[in-house]
This record gives sequence, C-alpha cells and structure tokens, in this order.
Amino acid sequence: MIGRLLRAVAAAACALPVVVALTPATAATGTIGVCPATRCHTYRVPVPKGVHITNNRIEVILPVGYATSNRRYPVIYLFNGALGPYNEWILHTDIGVQAAKYKAIFVDMDGGDQGATGYWSDWLDGTYQWETWHIKTLIPWVDKHFRTMQHVRGAMGVSLGSTGALDYAEHNPGLFKSIATFSGLVDTQLLTPVSGYDATQQDPNVTRAWGDQTLNADVWAKHNPTVSAANLAGTHIYVTCGTGSPSTDFSLHSSNQEMDLFADQSTFLAALDANGVQHTDNFYPGGEHNWAYFLPSVHWALPQLVADLHH
Repeated sequence: MIGRLLRAVAAAACALPVVVALTPATAATGTIGVCPATRCHTYRVPVPKGVHITNNRIEVILPVGYATSNRRYPVIYLFNGALGPYNEWILHTDIGVQAAKYKAIFVDMDGGDQGATGYWSDWLDGTYQWETWHIKTLIPWVDKHFRTMQHVRGAMGVSLGSTGALDYAEHNPGLFKSIATFSGLVDTQLLTPVSGYDATQQDPNVTRAWGDQTLNADVWAKHNPTVSAANLAGTHIYVTCGTGSPSTDFSLHSSNQEMDLFADQSTFLAALDANGVQHTDNFYPGGEHNWAYFLPSVHWALPQLVADLHH
C-alpha cells in the first residue's frame, strides 16, 4: 500500500501523459478467440540443448492469399502478459479475424506459463533462457520457414509483454521497426527499492529472474525499458494505458494495477523524448488491467503499426 501511495506521489511530480477519452472500438460479436484454421497454425519450435523454457509452441497467423502468392511479408510478434499461454492474444482478442485485413504474418508465442512467468529474460539463477530462445532460435526459425521480409518486424506487447518487446528491441537495436505497448511495465525501477516492480510483492520468482533490486540493480536496469530508451532510436513506439482508479481490488487485473502502471508511463515518455525516439500515445481515463480495456487500444494501434512496416 505504501508503495502504491509513493508511486502516485512520484507520478504527480512528473509531467503526466495527456489523457484523452477515445471512442472505443469493440470486437464484432463472435470474433474473440476466432482464428480460421486455413490461416492459423500451431507449431513447435526446436529448443537447443542447454536452453530451458516451459513451452515451445507458437501460433502463426498467415495473411489472406499467402498460399497462392510468392510475396514476402513483415512479421508482427505478439508478446503475452504474465502467465499468459502461448496463444493468449488469439484467445482473448479478435486478432485472428483482424489479421485478415493486413498483409502481415502474426506470431503468438509463449513467454512463460505453467504458473511461472518467464519475465522475457534469461534468468539470473539460470532456470530459464527465454530471451536466448526467442532471439536466437524462434525468430530465425520463423524467417526460415515462412516468406518473411527479413529485418522488417513489429511487436505488440501487453502488460509484462510490453517490457519484453521493449527489452528485446533495446538489446538488439533495429530488431523491430515499430512496437505497440498496452498498459505496459515500462519503468521497472520506479521508486526502487521502496516499491519498484509491484509484482515483487506478488511473485517471488522475480528475484530469481532479475535478482535483488539493490544488489543486482544492473540486472534490473538491463530489463528496464526507460533506462535504455536511447537504443530505441529508429523504432516507432505506440504507448497506451488507462489511468486506472483506486479500488478495494488489488488483484493483477484490477483498476489499481492499471493505476500503478500508468504511473510508470511519464518517466518512460520523458526518456523517449530525451533521446529523440518517435512515439504516438493513447492514454484514456479509468480502465482495468484486462483485455476488455486493452482491445480498443489494439484496434487503434494495429493499423498504424502495419502501415509503418510497409512504409
């Protein structure tokens, strides 16, 4: 509770993002979780010896006409939230239907499930090597097995998946041309060590992944998108989040959680501005930390992100 209060004070001290109420775009009836079998395929990507993850399945959504054309397509990687299954985007959004509008390949992939989020990281204690697998195995595998426009990639990340997409881009400059973040944890060290990442109070595994916030501050900084924002130069960032609101519900998907994450946005935006990184923002009043609120922003960001990839 003290951590949340201090986050609110810190946010008040910074220049807060401009909040605009946009007309929500909702999914058509019966489209959530729908992915036509002719375009949606599940694959198991090899896991090299010495690399440990919990699930090597991915879901690939092919564009309309892929089977009958010879053209190449950009790839959009979908980064799931904490504990989300490998096909979380497909299960909870209408991406399977929306994808038919665009000349792009979509890849939904795991980032840690079975009760242990992977933090999109090679864990400090050596348990998992998620980043190594995604960067050195999965992305090359996709480029090898599909007609991709190599080096023309985008990413969309929800919640902790935003951290992963941004971290991967910062560790590998030029990896993504555009990234959209939805209610993301974009400053993992805000108020560290007083509060830092709120999940430290909910998930003790974060110390196995990133170590102690103080003793391993360098590791935390490596996984803090705000610290290395300069490495996003040349990448267009779409940033969306609700303001949330106080409530008696402190669960992972509550309005309190959204309020905490909104406090992260101002320092991240300041870092983007300080380093001349292009960003387009969509901050809306209220909201909870769940897919019902993420989806309108997905509809807002997706056509712009695809346009970037074809530009």
